[in-house]
Amino acid sequence: MLTNLITLLLCVLNWLKIKNTWGSLSVCFLSIIILVSVALQGKNMKYLVFDKENNPLSCFLFGSPPWKTHPRDEFIDWNGDRKRANLKFLTNNMRFLILPWVKVPHLASHILGKMARRISLDWIKKYNHPIYMLETFVEKERFRGTCYQAANWIYVGQTNGRSRNDRYKTLKVPIKDIYLYPLVKKFREILSS
Repeated sequence: MLTNLITLLLCVLNWLKIKNTWGSLSVCFLSIIILVSVALQGKNMKYLVFDKENNPLSCFLFGSPPWKTHPRDEFIDWNGDRKRANLKFLTNNMRFLILPWVKVPHLASHILGKMARRISLDWIKKYNHPIYMLETFVEKERFRGTCYQAANWIYVGQTNGRSRNDRYKTLKVPIKDIYLYPLVKKFREILSS
């Protein structure tokens, strides 16, 4: 039950610290397979989420947002110069996993809310600047994005079935729904300046 898990611990993933503190197989699996194996370019932040008894519940990976995402850019009202200057103030929720054996209704949206309240401060500590908006892509053929909707993320459109690694327009990847979560009220004003 969610009320039993209200005290959650969100930890920025530091492999040595996690290994020494929580040496369980599930944390090793989680850190290595889910988070560490993802090829990352640019800035990123990895998190593990634990309950009050240090049982792992979830993991997150945030990374650099893609340069071209038309629905996002329209929503923010970005042009090339403003986007070039301010893309660093967004981060992409690249991975979010509730461990398969964790069965707690509403936990995902609760964790998303806690993460949204925390990530900008962690980003400042690591990269010396805040984050003003979160984004994520949900593979529509496999997932409905229910936890993002329940956590008040805003659906802005869909990808066009290309990848950031598709330099020659030959790769086909699944179409994904795009969700955004502004972390400040005046996000358009800030991101468009």
